[in-house]
Amino acid sequence: MIRKLLILKYLGVHGSLIDVLAKNFTEDEFIKLFNGETLELQFKYNIFKDDELDIFSNSNIVSKAGKFADNLIENSKKQNIHIISYYDEEYPTILKELDKRPLIIYAKGNIELLKASKLVACVGTRDPSFLAVNSVKNLVEGLVENGTVIVSGLAKGIDTEAHKACLHHHGKTIAVLAHGLDTIYPSENKKLANEILDNDGVLLSEYPLNTKITKRNFVARNRIVSGMSQGVIIFEAHENSGTMHTARYAFTQGKKLFCPLFTDGDKKNLSSGVLNLVESNSAYLVKDSFEIINILNAKNRNQVKEHTINNQEIMNSMKSKEVIASDKNKKSLTQDISLEIDIELYDELKMLAHQKDINVNDLISFLITEYRERKEGEERDE
Repeated sequence: MIRKLLILKYLGVHGSLIDVLAKNFTEDEFIKLFNGETLELQFKYNIFKDDELDIFSNSNIVSKAGKFADNLIENSKKQNIHIISYYDEEYPTILKELDKRPLIIYAKGNIELLKASKLVACVGTRDPSFLAVNSVKNLVEGLVENGTVIVSGLAKGIDTEAHKACLHHHGKTIAVLAHGLDTIYPSENKKLANEILDNDGVLLSEYPLNTKITKRNFVARNRIVSGMSQGVIIFEAHENSGTMHTARYAFTQGKKLFCPLFTDGDKKNLSSGVLNLVESNSAYLVKDSFEIINILNAKNRNQVKEHTINNQEIMNSMKSKEVIASDKNKKSLTQDISLEIDIELYDELKMLAHQKDINVNDLISFLITEYRERKEGEERDE
């Protein structure tokens, strides 16, 4: 099937038609198609436009497409590059969920990693601050300890730091490239690329060998970085940077966005792009990997609320979880209240506190007060 798909892509056949052909054509029908015998096929399926019929009737073009496919398959095999189509079992399940998923991907290394259950992307500026680099090291360490695969783009800066931190802690990482796997860009990351492969990682691309490096491909590559991940961490980025393309892709793909808070409770060190994401409630502001893991786990169990969660929803949830509170006549919140809360509910409250930029204990105190007042009101009504 790979050879057929490569020929169809070379010929410029639209993806929707390729899907129809792949799912319905027999081997004999493909032979007829590539031999220009389209009359019978058109009569049976009525799926070809006039320009498509012209393409398949041009034996020279079809012959060139066949040679291209054969050479690509042979050269990829020589370089240990796997050519994986959307219809192959090895194709990442997480990528199949995308609207603009690539028909064919090229992978080098441990392709079993493409089906990993825990994947988080780490992206950001090519010129990171000391605080950002330190944050990468800390968060990646915690994610790796949790068995999470780190996804990034092998670019300078945050990408490089994320891959290195992952390898340093004996983790697995996927580098998504914006060109053929016969090239490493930037060139200074050739050693890093080899280390990724030596440690059971993967180099991944939607582009075949000999694809030239273009700015357009880097932008398109970012949708694969986010698409291969359950959540994306934006460590540091200016609002007009390429990293924000990844953030926008992640948002439209329904991925969770995370932005680390470098210093406790202090937003002054956040870059403009990160600040916009946080203030628009597009991203979770997090302090450690534990929060990221909890949010992603809650998402998988459909237990995490959206950013628009309101107090009424939490109050109802608290009632369903049977929150137990009793006065202890002490000053501080932790001393004043003996509280038992379901751990999953507490994670939700903690996330909401971060979104609203308030202390989680203050939020709990407010909700308990509201709960008591409402309870007392109900008792008076009775």
